[in-house]
Amino acid sequence: MAFDLEEYEKWDPKTKAEVAEMLRTRMETKIRAWYCQPDGMKYGRHCDGKAHGAYDYPHARADQWPPPGKDWFVWAAISGRGSGKTRMANEWCRRMSDTHPRIAGIGRSGKDIRATMVEGESGLIAVCEAAGHSYLWEPSKREFTFHNGGKVYFYTAEEPDSLRGPQHHLAWLDEPAHMPLIDLVWDNLLFGMRLGQQPRILVTTTPLPKKWLKDLVKEKTTKVVRVSTYANIDNLAPTFAAKIISKYEGTRLGRQELHGEIIEDVEGRCGTRR
Repeated sequence: MAFDLEEYEKWDPKTKAEVAEMLRTRMETKIRAWYCQPDGMKYGRHCDGKAHGAYDYPHARADQWPPPGKDWFVWAAISGRGSGKTRMANEWCRRMSDTHPRIAGIGRSGKDIRATMVEGESGLIAVCEAAGHSYLWEPSKREFTFHNGGKVYFYTAEEPDSLRGPQHHLAWLDEPAHMPLIDLVWDNLLFGMRLGQQPRILVTTTPLPKKWLKDLVKEKTTKVVRVSTYANIDNLAPTFAAKIISKYEGTRLGRQELHGEIIEDVEGRCGTRR
């Protein structure tokens, strides 16, 4: 930030103090970009998310970048546990809020919204702080406001009718395959996706063989990304890999929860486990 000394001398003490605090914060806080920039489109599409160059910390893998092109309506990340779905979604919402000020965030319950989508390790608060951005979280209103004025309006899947009426530019559904009322939630959400030139929806979920999910992945305007837990293994606790992954790898449940497979076979059929 450049200063004109003569102009600076005209500032009142309060303004000087505010600017000094802003500069101090910038100097003490290491801002961590999520997407590889400025060569993100060229390099990021092939990035493994590990440290390189100026990005000496874990950041977005190629599979965590939004799909290229404009021919998609739904981005479906059907992935294993711990693969980085929540961080990916929140970083996307933060980035898109610059041009898409009304975003719907749908969680399974109010508890999931607060504990995972907003206040969790990879929640909206964490990604804003990592980017050095201010924010306002109003739990009672279920509204999250970014530094640019864009908002995420949260809705619980336990109350599908709460989506009747509101309009949005974008939407993020977290774990919709595990929402008992997903058909009602989806119908009400779609009727409200009518703002801007190209509304879009991000779906992040570990799968279940529900008709809703199987129909969604077949849509021509759905871009499906499947990522296993192993893609993010370096950022998970060592005990998770040693105890949890080793226990379920090779099982029917492991195929679903670790590799993000929509299991079509019948449990107990010859050749399957669990």
